[in-house]
Amino acid sequence: MNESDQAAIRRLSIALRLTSIVTLIIFVPWHIGLLFDWDYAYTGHPIGQLFAWGPHDGGRLYAQMITAIYIVWGIFIWLAAKDPVRNRLFVDFTIFGNLIHGLVMLIQGVLVHSEHVHLMGDVPLCFAVLLLLGPLHWPLQRRLARA
Repeated sequence: MNESDQAAIRRLSIALRLTSIVTLIIFVPWHIGLLFDWDYAYTGHPIGQLFAWGPHDGGRLYAQMITAIYIVWGIFIWLAAKDPVRNRLFVDFTIFGNLIHGLVMLIQGVLVHSEHVHLMGDVPLCFAVLLLLGPLHWPLQRRLARA
């Protein structure tokens, strides 16, 4: 592995850690807010409107489940950053999982009038993961596969 590849791995590792931190900064407080029934976690609050879906505050139990999944995902993204080459399948899953999740939410956000606000909230966050990690991860994987 040459110096260029090592530098690319370092950049990807930093991007993964940044993704992990942002994921945890968003989902840990939201999860705690849901558990303790704090106002900001619900659709009646401007912050809650960006992330909670549907009527009746997006389904509190569903929101607790999805936030728990994203918290675990954020932790594993941090762990994958230690060796992104060995964890390439997880990095691919992170990128594609966010892409597909973002596309589904984009379609729902456009078609369902009451959900338009998500086009400024969680939808761009999903695509940000793709735009941050994809250009760092995929070229590196192609170069390493040829080596």
